Amino acid sequence: MDRRTFLKTTLSTTGVAATGVAASGAALADGEPVSANAAARPAIGTGAMVIEAQVEGVFAFPYLRDIADQFAWRVAEITDGRLKVNIGAVREGDRPEPVPGSGQAVFTTGDANVSQAPGFSYFGGLPVDLGLPVAHYLGWLSAGGGQMLWDELAAERGFKPLLVGHSATYAGAWYSAELNSLAGFQGVKVTLSGTAAVLARRLGADVLDITAGQLPQAVRSGSAVLAEVPVPYVIATTSGFSGGRGGWVGEGLAGQGRALALHLDRQLWDRLRPSDRAALEMCAGESVQRSLATQQILDAQVAPHVRLPSDQDRAGLPADVVMAAQRAAREFLREGLENDDGLRRIHDSYVAARQMLTGAGDPLDADTPNA
Repeated sequence: MDRRTFLKTTLSTTGVAATGVAASGAALADGEPVSANAAARPAIGTGAMVIEAQVEGVFAFPYLRDIADQFAWRVAEITDGRLKVNIGAVREGDRPEPVPGSGQAVFTTGDANVSQAPGFSYFGGLPVDLGLPVAHYLGWLSAGGGQMLWDELAAERGFKPLLVGHSATYAGAWYSAELNSLAGFQGVKVTLSGTAAVLARRLGADVLDITAGQLPQAVRSGSAVLAEVPVPYVIATTSGFSGGRGGWVGEGLAGQGRALALHLDRQLWDRLRPSDRAALEMCAGESVQRSLATQQILDAQVAPHVRLPSDQDRAGLPADVVMAAQRAAREFLREGLENDDGLRRIHDSYVAARQMLTGAGDPLDADTPNA
C-alpha cells in the first residue's frame, strides 16, 4: 500500500476525514437558522432551538472545525433535533467570546481570553513545565473544582465555557528556520495564540496575526519562523506544514497542550432547560474523549509513516529559550496574583490538584524547575 492510499484509508476509518464530517454538519441545516445578530430561538416550523455559533482563530483550521461540526451533529442527535448548533462563518475581531445577551456561541481555545484575564491561562493549559498532563488536567476540571472556577471567571465576561477537546502533547511546533538560542528569538516572527503568544512577546518575538488557512504557507515560505497549532502532528504534516526549509519540534511553548472550548452566551445558557444543558455537557465530554482517542490512533498508526527526516524532527526548543519561557511564565502569573483574589483561588486549586496528582509543589516557588 502506498503512502497516499494508507493515509486516506486510515484517516477515514478513524473518523477524521473532512468530507465525512462536513456531510454530518450539513444535516443540521434543516431548521431555520438564527441570524448572526439575533438571540437563539425556536426555528420556525421545526420546534427546534437553534444556537448560532462561530469559529474563532485557530478553530477555523479544518481539523478543529471538524471537532466543532461533530459536536454540533451529536447535539442534534442526542436531543432528537430539539436543540441544534448552527456553525456559521469565522469570527472576526479580537473578542473570543459571544457578546453578552446575543444568544450566540464561539468555538475557540480555552486561553483565548488570557489578555483580558490571566486566569484563563490555567484553563487553556499552562505553558512549558507548568502545565498538567491531560489526564490530570481533566481530573482537576471534573473532580478538583476547576470547572466551577472556570465558570465563575467566564461568567464575569458573560459566557459559559465547555471543554470540547484537547491537543495533549501531539501538536508540538513547526519552524521554518533554526532557532539555536534565545538571542535568535529577538524580533522573530511567530504565529502563536493565547498564553504562548504572551510568552513569545516577553521573549522578544513578533507575534503575527494571520488566519488559520494561511498558517501552513507562512511556515513553508519562512514568513513565520515558528508556529504552534493545537492539531496532531499527522494532521499538520498532511495539511502543508512540512515541505519547507524547517521542521518540527516535539515540545513547543504550549507544553502539555491546549484546551479547546465552546463559549456560550451566559444568558442563553441560563435560559436553557436543565435537560438541554445536560445534553450539551454530555456532548462536550464525548467530544473531548473523541479528540484524544483520534490523536492516539493517528500517533500510533499514521505518524510512523509520515515522519520527517531526523535532522528536521527535534525534541524541543533550545535550552535557553525553554528556561527563559519558564521564567516568563512565572513572572506573568505572579504579576496577576498580586492584585487578583479570584486568580489566587484558581491558582491555589490548581496547585492543590497538581500536588495531589503529581507530587509536585507550587511551580511559582522557583523561577525555573532547577532553580
